[in-house]
Amino acid sequence: MKKITLFLTAAGLLTLAGCSANQTNLDSTGTNSNTNTSSQSATTSNSSSASGTTASGTTNLEGVTISLEEAIQAYQELHPDTDITNIELDTTLGSYYYTVEGVDDTNEYDVKISATDGTVAEDRTETLDRDEQNGVAREEALNLDNLLPISAISDTALAEAGSGTITEWNLEKELSTTYWEVTVEINNRETSVSIDAQTGDVLEVDVDD
Repeated sequence: MKKITLFLTAAGLLTLAGCSANQTNLDSTGTNSNTNTSSQSATTSNSSSASGTTASGTTNLEGVTISLEEAIQAYQELHPDTDITNIELDTTLGSYYYTVEGVDDTNEYDVKISATDGTVAEDRTETLDRDEQNGVAREEALNLDNLLPISAISDTALAEAGSGTITEWNLEKELSTTYWEVTVEINNRETSVSIDAQTGDVLEVDVDD
């Protein structure tokens, strides 16, 4: 009986040891699985961000490879002694374009730049109205310092609208504040979200009835 008891005890210990070893391997595999899942989630998140999709909607920025800074630089190379008064990003026949407007003391300039490859599609010049000449129009110059990324502005706009697709970004100035007016389309209804371009504060939300 003692031999049988000892044998059963030894067998039990071996079985427990085997279970412990298997459990350790399972725990290790589980950790690796979690790590891989986190990695995949991060990759998915980055991919979604790159394609312009967020949890609450879409920025619809696929195909935009030219940054706002590059568009500004392209305009300034054409018209170096002017002040920029408005920047718009929207689509024309399915392609994104920046439209950059600026002024000097006598003229206003309107430059359309491809957001895909940076080529200049249009460059128009018109004479300012007399009451806008001699520096008057320059007072509307945008503050282009420390602008937040369009992606961050888009996230804020979508969060305010709740969902939808962004169709237009418009950088404007009122009084001393430079701000983005972002248009979000939801079920054929537009919501305009005004956001401070430097701080990201939401200034106004206007729902089109």
